Amino acid sequence: MMAQGTDHIVGGVATWLFFAYIFRAYITSPLLLSSLLVCAIAGSLFPDIDIKSKGQNFFYGIMAPAYIFLFARGQWVLCFLVGLCALVPLLTHHRGLFHRWWFICVFASLWGFALIHMFPHNVFDLELGTLFFILGALSHLWLDFGFRKIFFNFLK
Repeated sequence: MMAQGTDHIVGGVATWLFFAYIFRAYITSPLLLSSLLVCAIAGSLFPDIDIKSKGQNFFYGIMAPAYIFLFARGQWVLCFLVGLCALVPLLTHHRGLFHRWWFICVFASLWGFALIHMFPHNVFDLELGTLFFILGALSHLWLDFGFRKIFFNFLK
């Protein structure tokens, strides 16, 4: 079973709906709710940034503005990380590193910690956004590998 970009977006939206309902007591504003939708969709597209895809277009489309923003704020370490993230997809093969559950969790968590460091007054919202990104990315893996095979892939 191999899903396409639109299928992954639908999977991200479905994941958002399901988990937004579960976390409804903690989602206190329409802005947070819509931000979590963006996080889930971004996560659902993330594993395919190593090929020409909607996910790659999305992520490279936000990397330049993010780099400029970080540069203007003097966030040199994060500038370096954004540049490194732009290179990593060129060094991997499809369904390799970006289709590993552990890489997705570590990658998203590191970025979540970096954002929390930059915006310490929004800790809970950023933690929730990181979680929704991870859940969206896991929905991508589920659509690519199927329900049964995803457990075997989790062992890799």
